[in-house]
Amino acid sequence: MKRKLFLHIGRPKVGSTALQTLLHDNRELLARRGVLYPESPMLKKGSHKLALVFQRQLRDARTVESCSPSDVYDALHAEVERRGLPRVVVSTENMFLVDPSRVVPLLTARYDVTVVCYLRRQDRVLVSSLVQEIKEDQVAPNFDIDSYAQAPKRLEYLDYALILGRWAKAFGRANIVVRILEPSQLQGSLQEDFLRVLQVSAEGFSIPEARQNSSLARDALEFIRMINGTVDVGIMSKSQLHQFVLAASEQNGADGAFSPDALVPPRVRQALLDRFRDSNAVVAREYLGRSDGVLFEDTTLPTTGDEPYRGLDLHRFARMVASIVTKQQKQILRLQKRIHELERQRG
Repeated sequence: MKRKLFLHIGRPKVGSTALQTLLHDNRELLARRGVLYPESPMLKKGSHKLALVFQRQLRDARTVESCSPSDVYDALHAEVERRGLPRVVVSTENMFLVDPSRVVPLLTARYDVTVVCYLRRQDRVLVSSLVQEIKEDQVAPNFDIDSYAQAPKRLEYLDYALILGRWAKAFGRANIVVRILEPSQLQGSLQEDFLRVLQVSAEGFSIPEARQNSSLARDALEFIRMINGTVDVGIMSKSQLHQFVLAASEQNGADGAFSPDALVPPRVRQALLDRFRDSNAVVAREYLGRSDGVLFEDTTLPTTGDEPYRGLDLHRFARMVASIVTKQQKQILRLQKRIHELERQRG
């Protein structure tokens, strides 16, 4: 008899880090309830090796550079057999970008596979992707938001009907579970909703309230862009500065001057939603059984952002620097206090 395997494929920028943290930090509790979150394909907290073995061009694929797909999947199968639990869950958002026909022969002979995919409104995914790429210095300082939003590969992966159609063809439409990342459409928190998909009670699970990936306001992104352009600052120092800027952004987030809405203007967001209206309706009807074709219930758009960004003015720059210096000073004081405590203990 085949074991049940839940294959969470993302998509990227739709809460995957939070779900992988849930699975990783509660592995023992999951096992006691008959669900294995296997270690063999794990990188950080996700099952990323299962996807990276097909994505040799990615930096993290170095972890599997000497492995074939069969090597990685055979290690998974061996662990599953050794542990002997009836259900298995794996999670990697990179799988959303993989050709599912390459995965089918590696899984279906051994498991009854349920593919789980969380979706988020396309314009919000675009914002999250842009924020991540700016933080990682992958976007040119003078990038054009219209060109960024219309990149062919990006549009392909925002076409949910197209991507899900590939997975449905490979694994069968009845084996595709689609969930929508909107509070009104989740049963509890994202993590609680996912546990319901796994048919596991949320009782006793450690579920952090904080978001796993912080958003950045437009001014904070500009500050990070300036840091990235500073050639005499080392990579490690830049990374630390990014974390300070993140904290400053969150601290000042309620201020209109730090509003993230200007990052992607309403006209660009609306153009994306218009482009994928029919595709989204297909997903709503075919995977969620909604005759009205409504996939996303929240239709609100920001009311600001069409005006050109004028850059980080001196006043806001000073506030952010003050936040960073204050945070750093607090860390220094905590370290000094700890040093004094240790010195007293040594007497």
